[in-house]
Amino acid sequence: MNGAAEAIMGDGINVSGGDLKARERSETKKLQALAYAVTRMPALPCASHVVRVTRVGKRPLVIRFQPIQGLARDLFSDVRAMAIVDDLENRPQADASALQMVYGLTRTEAAIATLLAQGAGAREIAQTRAISYETARTHIKSVLQKMDASRHSEVAAILAALR
Repeated sequence: MNGAAEAIMGDGINVSGGDLKARERSETKKLQALAYAVTRMPALPCASHVVRVTRVGKRPLVIRFQPIQGLARDLFSDVRAMAIVDDLENRPQADASALQMVYGLTRTEAAIATLLAQGAGAREIAQTRAISYETARTHIKSVLQKMDASRHSEVAAILAALR
């Protein structure tokens, strides 16, 4: 497990006896069935096969399994698959310097782009950045123009790709 995986252990998901287990029995069964399918029949396309793991008071985890094949199999000898966990509670965070370099954003615009990607609106950005509402709107318009985006959701998608 990497550090991010360790951080979510106990929060709706655990490893017990070498098996990935969810809080809900039905979700554990789905996890086990998908793991079995991927390790026994890795050639079958499984990109759309995901398991949703519910958590109390948080967005769910989304778990996918990726078969380990080829050279990677040599490195991880006994490992047949890897669980990839997406924590929907985490919001996209892009490197501000990458945003500045790729899109020509100022430091302030990069910070505002990050807030937009996290779902903040103009009023929330104004409050967070201690600027006026009109100044926030001006910065947002500039970010959208420089990133060739027409909606906040497009900014979020771009930032997610830059992660």
